[in-house]
Amino acid sequence: MFDFARKYTITCIAILIATALWLLTFFTHLEIFEFIVNHLERLEAYQIDELVVGAVIVCIGITFDLILVRKRKAEELKISEQRLRVMKATMRTVHDIVGNAFNEMILFQIQAKESHALSPETLKELDNLIQETCAKLKEISDLDDTPEKEFSSGMTIIDTESRKRNSEQ
Repeated sequence: MFDFARKYTITCIAILIATALWLLTFFTHLEIFEFIVNHLERLEAYQIDELVVGAVIVCIGITFDLILVRKRKAEELKISEQRLRVMKATMRTVHDIVGNAFNEMILFQIQAKESHALSPETLKELDNLIQETCAKLKEISDLDDTPEKEFSSGMTIIDTESRKRNSEQ
């Protein structure tokens, strides 16, 4: 029942209004449609009836447009939420894969440090690379929306820079 009302909101409102008008007519013997016709006939004398009918048609159009806009915004919000959910799941997977790779790199780094296979500067650069990459991945994981920017030849990537620009302003 509630699903029908949610799906056909305007129809339900029209049914309620029609029922209310019928009950009003039935119990008060007030002829609403005759009342409307009489007023339209009076307006005919002033040549305003076309204007009133036009205004009613415009109001109906505005009502339908407002309903469609609300529906469109709800759909856009739903799509945005789905995109964010997919991005977060993807980032959790990326974190797992990259985290495992970083753990292996740290083991290699320790072995290289102990065997003096790499210079201290190279080891420091490797450590900085690991830290920067972890920070970038965390930044993407913490996004609340998915802003995009064009990367190359029509390919888009997540725009992490826009968040920095917005926080600086």
